[in-house]
Amino acid sequence: MSRKFNLATLVQTQFSEASREEMDKAYEIKKGHASPMIDDEALRIALVAMYQPEEESGAVATTLPPSHGDPVPKQRVGVNRIPNLRPTGPWEGRKRRVTLLKPDEHTRSGAKRIGWEGVLWTIKYDEPVDMPWPYWQALLNTDFIDDRSEKVTKWDHDEEGRLTCERTSRKMVTIPRIDHGDVPGTEHLPVDYSDYFRREAIRTHCFRGYSKSALMTIHNMLIEPRGKTSTGQPVQFDTVYFQHMTDVDIRIAISKPLGPEISSIMDDESFALAEAG
Repeated sequence: MSRKFNLATLVQTQFSEASREEMDKAYEIKKGHASPMIDDEALRIALVAMYQPEEESGAVATTLPPSHGDPVPKQRVGVNRIPNLRPTGPWEGRKRRVTLLKPDEHTRSGAKRIGWEGVLWTIKYDEPVDMPWPYWQALLNTDFIDDRSEKVTKWDHDEEGRLTCERTSRKMVTIPRIDHGDVPGTEHLPVDYSDYFRREAIRTHCFRGYSKSALMTIHNMLIEPRGKTSTGQPVQFDTVYFQHMTDVDIRIAISKPLGPEISSIMDDESFALAEAG
C-alpha cells in the first residue's frame, strides 16, 4: 500500500526518501507538465532547486560566500603552500563570474540560495558575483534534459496509420543566469584538491622524495576513511594506520584517486623496483 503524498514533508527532507512516483508528482505540481526522462538523482536535484526557499528569515544576500571570512589553517606540503579549496575561508581556486536573474516579476524574493557542502550562499539577483568553482558546478547541476514532456513531443502517423512519437530533447535551466566566463586571472587555477594534487603529482613524479608526514597529509586530504577494522571500529587514517606502510605504499594509494595517468607513474615505478629486486 502506497503512502499518502505529502509535499511539505518531501520538501523538508529534500526528497531524500521520495519514490519516483512522488517526485514525478511534485515536478508536475511545480511545472504543470510531466517530469523529464532523467534518472532519479538528477530529478531529485532539480526538485530541491525548484522547491528551495528563495530566502530564509534573516538571510542576507552577499557578493562573497558567507564563510569567506572564516580563518583557515596554512598548510604546506614540502616547500609548497596548499591553496584553500574548502567551502570555508577565502577561496583560492578557479572562479566563474555569474549573474543570477530574477525568474519573473512574480518572484517576491530578491535573492537565491546556492549550496556547497552544507554552506548556503544567498546571492542577490541581477548582480554579478565571482563564484568559487564548486558553487558554479552546483548551479549547473540544477539543469537537466527534458526529453519526455509534451513540449518536446511530436505525435504523428506513419504510412500504415500507426501512431508515432518523435521527441526533440532540450536543456532546461531551473535557475536563470548570465554566464560571464571565468574570472580573469583564475582560469589556470585548480577547481578542487584532486585537481591541485593531480597537477602536483605530474610535476613531482607522484611526490617522489616527499617525507612520510607530507605523504600522509596528501593522502588524508584526498581519501576519506571507509569501512571498519578487524575489531569493528571505524577506520581512521592515523599514525597507527600508516605505521606499516612504506612511502611507496602511500604514494600508490594517493595515485589511485588521481586517475590513470598518475597511477601509471606508480605502476612503472613499482615494476622497476620489482625488477631491481
